[in-house]
Amino acid sequence: MMGQQGERGYMGKIRVALVAGIFVSGVLGTHLAAAVETGVPLQNAECSTRVDQLLAQMTNAEKVGQMVMVLNAPGFGDFTDTIGLIRDHQVGSVISHAYFGFGVADAASYNNSLQEAAASTRLEIPILNAADFEAGVSILVADGTSLPTQMGLAAARRPLDTRTAAAVTAAEALALGFNWSFSPLADVLTTPLNGEGGVRTFGGKSNLTSRLVAAEVLTFQRSGLIATAKHFPGMGGSEVNSHFGLPVVAYDRTTLQRTHLPPFESAIRAGVETIMTGHIIVETLDPQLPASLSPIVTNDLLREELGFDGVVVTDSMTLGAILGRWDVDEAAVLAVKAGADIVMEIGPTDLAVFAINALLSAVDGGEITTARLDESVRRVLSLKCRYGLLDLALVNVSAAESVVGSENSLASAAELSLRGVTLVRNRGVLPFDSSAGTTLVAGVTHPTNEVIPMPPASHVPTLAAMVEEVSEGSVLSWTAETESPTAPEIDAAVSLAADADRIIVATYSAGPLPAEQTRLVEALLATGKPLVAIATGTPYDLTEYSEVDAYVTAPALTFLPGYAFSQSLLEASIAVVFGAEPYGRLPVPIEGLYPLGHGMGYQGSEVNVAEEGD
Repeated sequence: MMGQQGERGYMGKIRVALVAGIFVSGVLGTHLAAAVETGVPLQNAECSTRVDQLLAQMTNAEKVGQMVMVLNAPGFGDFTDTIGLIRDHQVGSVISHAYFGFGVADAASYNNSLQEAAASTRLEIPILNAADFEAGVSILVADGTSLPTQMGLAAARRPLDTRTAAAVTAAEALALGFNWSFSPLADVLTTPLNGEGGVRTFGGKSNLTSRLVAAEVLTFQRSGLIATAKHFPGMGGSEVNSHFGLPVVAYDRTTLQRTHLPPFESAIRAGVETIMTGHIIVETLDPQLPASLSPIVTNDLLREELGFDGVVVTDSMTLGAILGRWDVDEAAVLAVKAGADIVMEIGPTDLAVFAINALLSAVDGGEITTARLDESVRRVLSLKCRYGLLDLALVNVSAAESVVGSENSLASAAELSLRGVTLVRNRGVLPFDSSAGTTLVAGVTHPTNEVIPMPPASHVPTLAAMVEEVSEGSVLSWTAETESPTAPEIDAAVSLAADADRIIVATYSAGPLPAEQTRLVEALLATGKPLVAIATGTPYDLTEYSEVDAYVTAPALTFLPGYAFSQSLLEASIAVVFGAEPYGRLPVPIEGLYPLGHGMGYQGSEVNVAEEGD
C-alpha cells in the first residue's frame, strides 16, 4: 500500500480528479468543457471587410512587420528588445521562451505589456503570442500544469487523453495571454536517432499520429487557441537535428506520401490554422533547398496539392540548418518567395531588423510583388480577426491565477501521465515494496545547451522526492556530474548501493545512449540488488543494457533535457515502480526486442497491441 505521504500527494491528485469529475476515463471538468465550447474562431464576412480596410491603410513597412516573428525571452535580459521591435517595426507576432522565475501573475502581466506595446502603434494591431506548448504551459511558466509529452500521450493510444491534455493547455495558455501554440508535431518518428523529434512526436506510426494530431488541433482551436502542425513535410526520418545542421532525407515519394504526409493531411482536414515548414531537404521533392525555403514544397505541395490556405510559418531562420548556408536577410526573402506568410527570427534584435529590412527592400525593389505581400498579410490579419485578435484584449491577472495549475488540472495530468508510462519488462522485480526498505535513485546531469543556454540540470531530485512521497522507506540519491559518468563516479554509485535494498537508475539519450551510462547500469546490476532502469527520453535505451530484468519508459525529456519537459511523466514512472497500474504501450518499436504496441501490467499478462493499419 502507499505510504501516508503518498496518499496526500501524487495519488491524492488522482482522488481529487475522481471527486471533481475530470478523471480522464470520464468527462472533462466544467471549466475545461467550457473552454472547448467557447472562443471558437469567427467565420464571417465581417472579418473580410475589416481586413480589407486595414490593408488599405497599411504601409509596406507595416505589412512586412506583420510577416516577421521575433524572439520574446524576458529571461534573457535585453538579448532581444521585443517591445521595441513591436513598437518601432510593428512586428505582428512573437515566439516566447525563457520566462525564468515568472509566476502566473508575472507572466500574465508581462504578456499584457506586449499587447499594450502593439496598441501604441499607429494601427493598434495586437500581436500573436506563440510558444512551444508541446507538454503544457509548464515548460514556459513553471506554475502551469505539467502534462505528458506527445509520446507520453501516444503511449496511452487514446484520442480522449490527447483532447484532455489539449483542453488543459488551452485554458492555461489563454489565461496567461498566449494565443498560439506551436504544436502538435505531425512528424512521424521513423529512426531512433532522430533526437530533434524524439519524445516530442506521437511516435513511429502514421495512423496513430494522424488521429492524435487531429484530436489536438480540434481541441485547441475550439478552445480559442491557434494550433500549428509542424514540421512540414515531416522531419521524423532524419538523424540530423536542424538546430545544429541541415537534415537531408533520400526516401522516395511513396514513403513520403504513405508515412510522413498523412498526419499533415489529417491536420488540414481538422481545420488547422497554421503549418510550420521545417528546415529539411527532402530530395525527392527539392534536392537543393530545405522545405522552409522551397517553393516546390511550400507552394506546389502544401498549397496546391494538399490545398492548405492557412498561415504558413517557417521554423527559425537562425537555426544551424540555415545559418552558415544562407544569410539571415537572404533566407527571409527566399522563404517569402517560396510561399511563407510569417518568417521566424529567433535571435538578437539586430538579426530581426536585418530580416525586416531585407523584406522591405525586396518589396520596394519588386523582387516580392505587392500582390504577394498582400496575400500573406491578408492571411495573418484574417487569422487574428477570426480569433478576436484585432482588438486589444488584456488578460485578467487574478483570473489567471485561479486557472493555471488548478487542483483539477493537476489531478487530471497525474492520471494522464500514468497512462503515458510503459512497463516494458518485468521479470519478477516490480513492484517495489513501498512499506519498508531503502531505495537508491541514480542518474546523470544534463549539460547546458547552446540552443537555449540553461544551467546544467539533473532530474534525480524529482525522482527521489517522488520515491519519498509514495514509499515509507528511506531514500538515497546519487548523480553523475555529466551525462557520461566517469569510472570513479560509477564506483561511488556502486559503493552507495551497498546500503540500499533496491535501485532505480534513470538513463537518458536523444540519440545513441552514452556508453558510460550503459556501464553505470551494468555496474549497479552486478550488485545483485533488485534494479529497474527508467528511460527518461526515448524508449530505445534498453538496446544498450538489455540484461536488466525491469525496464520502464517515461518519455519526458527532449534534446534540451535541462527543461523538465514533462515532470508529471517522471513522477508517474515512480508511482508505477511502486505499484500504480501501468497502462502505456510502446508508441515506437524497440528494434530486436519489443514491437510497437507492447506493454505490461501488474493485473494481467503482457500485451502487444498494434491496431489494424497502424
